[in-house]
Amino acid sequence: MTFDLFVWHEPSPISADAAEAKVREGRFRAHPAVPALRDELLRRFPPQQSPGVWTMTPDTSDGVLALSCVWSRAGEFGDAVRTLAAEHGLVCYEPGTRLLDPNAPGHDH
Repeated sequence: MTFDLFVWHEPSPISADAAEAKVREGRFRAHPAVPALRDELLRRFPPQQSPGVWTMTPDTSDGVLALSCVWSRAGEFGDAVRTLAAEHGLVCYEPGTRLLDPNAPGHDH
């Protein structure tokens, strides 16, 4: 079992339904904060670390990060991703529960 998150930039508020559609359709605009967040996550959770957090190392992207971690580290990993995403002004979406991070800029209440 894995814990999956998607992180990207939105210039204006977005709903969970719109986030789901973006993930499904792969519609993301490039933003410099996306690769910066990837670099920070890889420093915090090195891929070669044992026991590791990643089920796969996230691809390099300037539009969206598709993140997947082992279920046993989901709490620690999710907290770190949500905190860093908010610090970088990025939206964080969990497709398993369709939750859009309420602390991220661009969240539509």
